[in-house]
Amino acid sequence: MLPAPLYFGGTLPDSGFMTGDTLYSRRGRSFSDEALESRDYEPGDPLSRIHWKNSARTGALQSKVPEREKARMTCIVLSNDPLSYEVPTDALKPRGSRDDSPPVFEKAVSTAMGLMLSAERSGAYVQLFSGGWPEGMARHEGLGKIPGRVLDILTEISLDGTRNLSLLLDDASRGWIPGMTVAIITGRLEEESAKVIAKFLMQGVKVELYYAWDQSAPKPGEARQPGRG
Repeated sequence: MLPAPLYFGGTLPDSGFMTGDTLYSRRGRSFSDEALESRDYEPGDPLSRIHWKNSARTGALQSKVPEREKARMTCIVLSNDPLSYEVPTDALKPRGSRDDSPPVFEKAVSTAMGLMLSAERSGAYVQLFSGGWPEGMARHEGLGKIPGRVLDILTEISLDGTRNLSLLLDDASRGWIPGMTVAIITGRLEEESAKVIAKFLMQGVKVELYYAWDQSAPKPGEARQPGRG
């Protein structure tokens, strides 16, 4: 079961962009502070970071979690795949009707900016991922005040990404740890990405979903469109 969406529009408390209830869902086992002090040893970890007590307790070599990883972490994933923002047929405005609302992708970028500023005020370690930076790298990663140039870069993100949301999540999730918060912003959430998100929930990652339209269920006998890689 996935968390309900926060739809674009309204105002986000403390940031001025959108409204909604608390969305994160937690699945799987709980993680104590002691467990979060260490993680499985990875090749390249220095010997000075080996957590001998937890290694003995778990029976597997454990490394101390760096301060960056122990800080309250937020990862913002902004999809910029054009297919994710195609307006569904049932959401199209009648021809000739006036629509003064900003484009959905513009709202998505504004939402990402609001979440980054909110993370800055709360002192969280924040990451920003979007397509084309090059692929697989965060557009921003850091703790404390967000440099003005980062917010400028955010406004320059175009709706021309070549990787769908599930692939973007795969890139971003390589450094995720249990207990952190992930905010996912897209136009539509398709089935493939929903399955990926469900996996993260089972691993103890808190997920917030921000999207504009629900994915329509296929009619009987109608095949789903395959995801684009």
